Amino acid sequence: MKVAEILSDLTSLRACGHAEALALVNVHKTIANSDPQQQNRQQTEQVLSPNVGESTPTTQSEDLRRAKDLVELHNDIKLKQLNRHNGGLNEELQKARRDVDRVLQELG
Repeated sequence: MKVAEILSDLTSLRACGHAEALALVNVHKTIANSDPQQQNRQQTEQVLSPNVGESTPTTQSEDLRRAKDLVELHNDIKLKQLNRHNGGLNEELQKARRDVDRVLQELG
């Protein structure tokens, strides 16, 4: 059951944008600013320098930090893929897709 919950959470994070994913991770916090870039900066700063005076248990705050790191990593990878000239696909993946298309044409 726990694995299904984790997979569901990861799917939710993958399906939404960076700001939405951070909102899911920070569901208990509200952010007053409406500027998404400012929100991302604030949330990144919170990850890098968590509040010492928080009343949450160490394991929970550690899990929250890991979740935030995962969201940041996912966002970085998404941005790198979007900024590539070839539509976000690396050369190996493009070659594999061409090979699959070629084999399908030969079979059909």
